[in-house]
Parts: sequence; structure tokens; C-alpha cells
Amino acid sequence: MILEFFKDSLFFLLSYTFFIGIMLSDKYISKKNKHIFIFAIILAILNTLTDYVEFWTLLVPGHVLLRELASYTGYSVRPFLVLCFMQLCLPKKKHYIFLGLSIANLLLFFTSHFTHLGVFFSPDNAFQRGPLWGFVFIISGLGLIYILILSIKEYFSRRIRRWIIPPACVVLILYAVYSDYISMGAYPSNLSKTLVVVILQFYLFYHLDLARQYEEKMLQNQKLQLMLSQIKPHFFFNTITTIQALCSIDPKKASETLGLFATYVRQNITTTTDSLTPFSKEIEHVKTYASIESLRFPNIEVQYDIQFSDFDIATLSIQPLVENAIKHGIRSKEHGIVLISTQYNNQSIIINISDNGIGFDTSIIDELDDTHVGIHNVKNRLEILQNASMAINSSSDGTNITITIPWEN
Repeated sequence: MILEFFKDSLFFLLSYTFFIGIMLSDKYISKKNKHIFIFAIILAILNTLTDYVEFWTLLVPGHVLLRELASYTGYSVRPFLVLCFMQLCLPKKKHYIFLGLSIANLLLFFTSHFTHLGVFFSPDNAFQRGPLWGFVFIISGLGLIYILILSIKEYFSRRIRRWIIPPACVVLILYAVYSDYISMGAYPSNLSKTLVVVILQFYLFYHLDLARQYEEKMLQNQKLQLMLSQIKPHFFFNTITTIQALCSIDPKKASETLGLFATYVRQNITTTTDSLTPFSKEIEHVKTYASIESLRFPNIEVQYDIQFSDFDIATLSIQPLVENAIKHGIRSKEHGIVLISTQYNNQSIIINISDNGIGFDTSIIDELDDTHVGIHNVKNRLEILQNASMAINSSSDGTNITITIPWEN
């Protein structure tokens, strides 16, 4: 029996050591969550060691204080293990109340030698229960039920199979505690055996969740880069066409336009590799583009009323809208005007791009995407990157595009 017990204990320790090695090499798990996993493993190892010490003190009499210390440690670590599982399953929620209860439970048991409120041992090494002995089971049980309910709720709301893992782990832990209760004195405890499986299952759950988030982020970045690549060639083609037309009409203007275009390209070499860019830099791009177009079409003008500019915006989101306004709205007007304005209002940034052009039918905006310089493209990127909305109102008197970006100062 003794040899078998030591074999089991060695198996647990080697399993946890192997598991730590795998977890530390996992690229998906953040440093903070690796610390949580390591803390949970340390607590599980402590729980296994307390089994070993209690078993040894039963065989070798005269070590009452050592058995007490092991017992207090075992009862104290359990709520903290539940707290680790809470943090791994529900990282966005605060668990201060349960943390306070876990600390209170630790103080309760480590003072039981004097107060006899938790558990204590008689001089002949007999196990005794105090009036608050069940406190550890109440708070641990409530914590596990809390995880169980929220996990089941998460599963039914998201329909993602991996959310079955936390409820299954909770059931395993509850069954292990019940088994230990009805077979008091079994070493190592069923809880110690179960914790090896549970921690591994929580690791798989967390790894799968982070791997899914990583894949979604990669797909989102690929989608954004594709959208951005659809914008850039359109503008470059239009600008080169403009320079080509000016070469035969006005070589001096063609040279000036080419210089402006070179400036614009230089500005975009670094900017377009990022999803977001400072609004001030985006406006500089717009001004360069507007200067290029105004050389070819002196009847157009881009005006600015920038009241707020200390924020980031999706790269190449304003310039395509201005290009759309010039090309399809004001270019044929005797005096075409595009007005760009910004303001901060009620925890939101409001950006308006308005023109006095001929307008267009907004009900078929998706069908016009190819010719209207990707309005739908810009709208999608703003939604994905900044949870922003874009409203378009157009009539024969002109078009107004309003971008609303949630933002807190």
C-alpha cells in the first residue's frame, strides 16, 4: 500500500512537471495566464503533498502538529484553486468577493489550532471537526456552481463545443469531493487524482479558445489587408492617369503633380502597413491627394474644419471618400466644394465629409462599390477596427457622409 501511494504521488508530480513544460512553450497563452496556470499547479501539488504528509503521520505517531499543518494547507488551497479556474474561464469578470472568502477560509483553518473553529486534532492524533468545518466546502461549492452556471449560459449563447469542458470539470471535482467524503481516509485523495485531469482539461479549453481568437485575428487582418489593397491601386491608377493627361496639356503641372504624388507614396510606405493611423496623418494624405486633383481641376476645392484631431482612424478611410466626392460629385460643378469637419461630442468623434455635388442613389451603394472607390470597403474597415458607424445621405444638392467613432477622453 505504501509503495503504491508513493508511485501515485510520483506520477502526479511528474505529470505536473511535464504539463508546466508544455504550457510554458505555448505561444498562444499570455504571460499573465501562464502565471495563473503555474499558481494552480503549485496549489494542486500542495494538495497532493498534504495527502502524503497526512498518510505518513498516520503511520508514524507523534507528529500531530505536522498533520495539522498539512490538513490546514489542504483545506486552504481548495478555494484558491477554484479561483484560478474562475479566472481562466471568466477573465473579464472580477472575483474580488470570492478572493476575500478564500482568504477568510485560509485564516479560519490556520487559526483552528487555537480556536477549534475549523478542524483540529486531539493529542492522540484523532481528527476533530469544528463548527465552521464546512465553510471550505460551501464557498468552494458556490464557486464551482458559479462556473457551472456561467459556462452553461456561455455554451447556449455561443454554441461553441469547447464550453462543455468547464461544466464537465466542475462535475468531476464535485464528484471527487463527494467520493472523498464518503470514503474518509483514502490516500491519495480522489480530489488529488481528479485535479491532474481537470487542470489538463482547463489548459485544453484555454488553448483552444486562444487558438480560435488568434485564427480569427489573422483572418481579420488578412481581410483588412485585402480591403486596403483594393483601395491603393485604385488611387494610384487615377493619379497616374491624371499625370499622363497633364503631360500633354501642361508639362509644368504634370511635374508638380508628380512631385506631390511622390510625397503621397512616401507617406504611405509606412502608414499602409498599419491598420490604424493618426487622424492628422490621414488628413495630410487627403491634402496631398486634393492638391493633385485641384491641379487638374481648378474648379474643385477641399475645405477643412478640424476641431478635434487627437485620435486614430482606419488607414486610408477619409481619402477614398474625398476621392469619391470629387470624382462622382463635384468635378462637373462650376465651383465644387468638399468640406471635412470633425468634432468631439458625447464620448464620440463625429467626422463629416460633405459636398455640393450631384448626389447618388444610396440604396444601391453595394452595387456602386467598384465605381465609387470602395465606400462599402471603408465602412467595413471602420466597423471592424473601431466599432464605428457610417451614415450616408445624398440628394441632388450634394452628399453628406457622417462617421461616428466611439471614443472616451
